[in-house]
Amino acid sequence: MRIKYTGIRGVETGRSRGCSSCGKRVRNVNKYRIEYQKKMSLPSGRTLRFILNREYEVSKEDYDFLKAFYYELNGNKEYPFSDV
Repeated sequence: MRIKYTGIRGVETGRSRGCSSCGKRVRNVNKYRIEYQKKMSLPSGRTLRFILNREYEVSKEDYDFLKAFYYELNGNKEYPFSDV
């Protein structure tokens, strides 16, 4: 069965910068960064590295596992794997 990785959105990252003379710190936060690749161990024993918008051929058991995989973003369930 074929499945596509659509990425995990909302990974919060930040970068701090500061002034060398006064010591003031400024933090920039990008809350909507996408995780472009994800390495997962599947129920069949395979370990795959999924890359954004690529299609993969997986077994029925792995397909069911990946379709059920989700994460929460702002209280909503998000599914990073879709049908092809």
